[in-house]
Amino acid sequence: MHPIAMGSLASFIAGLATGLGALPALFLPSLSERVQGILLGFGGGVMLAATSFSLLVPGTEAAIALGYSPFGAAVVMVAGLLLGAIFLESAHRLFPHEHFFKGVEGENRAHLKRIWLFII
Repeated sequence: MHPIAMGSLASFIAGLATGLGALPALFLPSLSERVQGILLGFGGGVMLAATSFSLLVPGTEAAIALGYSPFGAAVVMVAGLLLGAIFLESAHRLFPHEHFFKGVEGENRAHLKRIWLFII
């Protein structure tokens, strides 16, 4: 099979799996804040595991394959992780956004509707 066709098929299957995973949410009655918090925590844990096993470990192995020592590869990956965390924290502080429980937060809240219009 051609690599582009294989990638397209894999992407299509991943999209179907995502939709199938979201399907139960359509049939659930409104959830309490506690249950929402538990589900969001579970989702965050899954994403943390995906980051560790699907990004950091292969990235470290790739850096070692490029000639870095294991320590140097770990330093590169930790630096990348910290830069990403700093970027996310900066975006959280600087840009207006919405939380599920707290509502609208950040400077320029009046522009939030225009931002959502642009995103959509």
